[in-house]
Amino acid sequence: MQNARNAVEVRISVSSSVSVVSAMAGDPATWVQMPGADLCLRVDPTGVVDRYQYTLESGLPIRDHHGEVVLTDTGHGGTEVVFAESFRPRIWGTGGFLRGRRERVLIETARRWDDVGGADASQPAGPSGADPTT
Repeated sequence: MQNARNAVEVRISVSSSVSVVSAMAGDPATWVQMPGADLCLRVDPTGVVDRYQYTLESGLPIRDHHGEVVLTDTGHGGTEVVFAESFRPRIWGTGGFLRGRRERVLIETARRWDDVGGADASQPAGPSGADPTT
C-alpha cells in the first residue's frame, strides 16, 4: 500500500513588511527547527521577492516534500504569510502527527520573522526601562 500525500497550509498575518519578512524567509537559519529533529532545509528563491520554494531534504521520516511560502502585503504595512507544503510519510499512519507538528513549526517560524523584523534597531536591547549606562 502506498502512503497518501499529506498537505499542510498555514496562513498567518504578521506586522512586519513584505521586504523584511522576505529577507528572513530566504535564509534557512531563520526558520524554526522542529524539536527533536535535525532538519536539512533548502530554500530556493523563485525570482519573485514575495515567493520561496523550500524542501525538507532530511531529518523527518518523510519523502517527496515540497513547500512554498507566499508573502502578501496586507496594505497596512504588514504581511500575510501563507505556507503550503506536501509530503508522503515513510511510516504508515504518521501523516496526521507530522502535519500537526509541521503546522506548529510554521506558525512559530512566521512569529519569529515578525519578532525579529519588528524589532526597532534604534532601541537598546534589554529589559524595558533598563538604563543602558548601568
